[in-house]
Amino acid sequence: VARLDANGNLDPGFGRGGVVRLHADLKIPLETLETRGTNGIAPTAVGGLVVATGKALVGLAPDGSFAAGFGKDGQVALGGFARALTQLPGGKLVVAENSVEFPFEEPRYVVLARYLPEGAPDPSFGDGGKLEPAPLAEATPIALAPAPGEAALLAGEKRPAAECHGFYHRIVF
Repeated sequence: VARLDANGNLDPGFGRGGVVRLHADLKIPLETLETRGTNGIAPTAVGGLVVATGKALVGLAPDGSFAAGFGKDGQVALGGFARALTQLPGGKLVVAENSVEFPFEEPRYVVLARYLPEGAPDPSFGDGGKLEPAPLAEATPIALAPAPGEAALLAGEKRPAAECHGFYHRIVF
């Protein structure tokens, strides 16, 4: 993860010379970081970041260290592989995951999870903070974006590989 200043230069106050290597610097296991597609990054209200990477959300403080108040020791374990992340008004985070055990597997279904700003599941969303939209079975999320009214926009693709179809889905949170 790199942080750039307003002029496009690496921010020397973040990590080592503007860069945090999640495995090398923070000792996050490689199997947690394993991924095969787009993940995401979102700012926090206190100047830090949340990074969706593989099977975890990682909270980083403004200096690039683990964010002490985020999840457990700066991390939130995910049930599938993170494909997209966005921040909603008020600081809640939405993650689109694929329900796969290993990154080389074909997706079985999409899981949307919403978290409070400190990384706890949002109990007011779905079942314990998670939702599996049936129309998105066997789809792969590509991007999430906030939308007006505590909603999010989800873009992705639905396969079989021979017939790749794009989709656009508006999810009201």
